[in-house]
Amino acid sequence: IGLALRECGEFAADLGVQIRLEVHGGGTSELRHIRTIIDVADHGNVYVCWNSNFGEVENGTIKNNFDLVKGKIGLVHITELHRREYPWRELFTSLKASGYTGYTLAEIAGSSDPVRVMNFYRALWEELVR
Repeated sequence: IGLALRECGEFAADLGVQIRLEVHGGGTSELRHIRTIIDVADHGNVYVCWNSNFGEVENGTIKNNFDLVKGKIGLVHITELHRREYPWRELFTSLKASGYTGYTLAEIAGSSDPVRVMNFYRALWEELVR
């Protein structure tokens, strides 16, 4: 996987496209494996898409897993910000401390009133980034 990502990273760099490996799937949802893949890829245009998986949480914190890939995060997926099983404040604080300036994409269920839902979601998000 790492060697393939390196090849993709080299090709995509000339096109202005960033390659992002999502933390997802069997084995590759574990950050220790993602770190190994990123090390093998060894290319400045290959990044991690942090997926906000509940498996990233160990003893109530994401610190150890986040530290494995900080500086290589190119995109962040976030889910239901009201769920307290995930340390959202820690994630946003860690992203800010690491210098992350990219996007956070909301992976949430659809709604019959999407504008209202997004306004509530935005309020939660703005509180977390303060």
